[in-house]
Amino acid sequence: MIKQAAYKNIYDDIKRLINTGEHPAGSRLDTEPVMAEHYNVSIGTLRKAVNHLVEEGLLRRVQGRGTFVADNVDALVEPAAATTPIL
Repeated sequence: MIKQAAYKNIYDDIKRLINTGEHPAGSRLDTEPVMAEHYNVSIGTLRKAVNHLVEEGLLRRVQGRGTFVADNVDALVEPAAATTPIL
């Protein structure tokens, strides 16, 4: 089994939290230091995961305020049917 990069695990987890509605549109994520401690990684590793989500439009950064789930996240998240294989 190939070990997945730490940033990819964080990326997947945050995306899952958005997809399940645990982080709804417009909600603010914890600060980078808090999230880095939660995931037991460096801030640089955490930022790499968050940067990918920002590039995809799922998160947005507001200088001096924090990182937020995008307001239009409902249009961007994958519907459950898209992740379920068709038999």
